[in-house]
Order: sequence, then structure tokens, then C-alpha cells
Amino acid sequence: MYKLRFVGPFGDLSSFRRGTKVRVPTGTVIGTPHCKSKGKVAKRSYDVTLHDHYMGYIDGERVIQPTLLWAGSGGYWHYCDPNDVEIVSVAQVA
Repeated sequence: MYKLRFVGPFGDLSSFRRGTKVRVPTGTVIGTPHCKSKGKVAKRSYDVTLHDHYMGYIDGERVIQPTLLWAGSGGYWHYCDPNDVEIVSVAQVA
């Protein structure tokens, strides 16, 4: 059984601050604003440095998942669900 750590506005995203390094595993769906489809699937595992995160919310009867955002290749922003990544190192609080 698969358990979600973050659902909509529920879950503590405080570890996902700017500068945190996370590992995006193979098979993770990654969204990009320039992609007309619903995203692409990561063909390999790689580490990224987060720029920001957005809390999820409930919109009527829909649950919108939280997202993690980072600068990707080609100067485009990339994002994915925090349930799909693992933290490699947490950024220090300044």
C-alpha cells in the first residue's frame, strides 16, 4: 500500500526550502510550463536544488497537490509532487 506524506494542504513542507537538494527518482512525472502535455517522465534519477515550494489546496471538490519548483535545463522551471522525491540535504536557515 502506498502512503502519501503530503495531500493537498496537509503535511509539513518546512524541509523543502530554497537550496534544499532532493533526488528525483526514475519514473517521476515532471511538469514544465513549456510542455503542452501533462508532463514528462524522468528517464533517470538525478539531484536538483529547490527554488521554492507551493502548498496544496482544496478547490471545491478537487484536491490540488503541493509542488516543488526548481530551475531546469533550457532555462525552464520544472516541478513535481513532493511525495515523489527524497531529500538529499536540507538547506541551512540563514
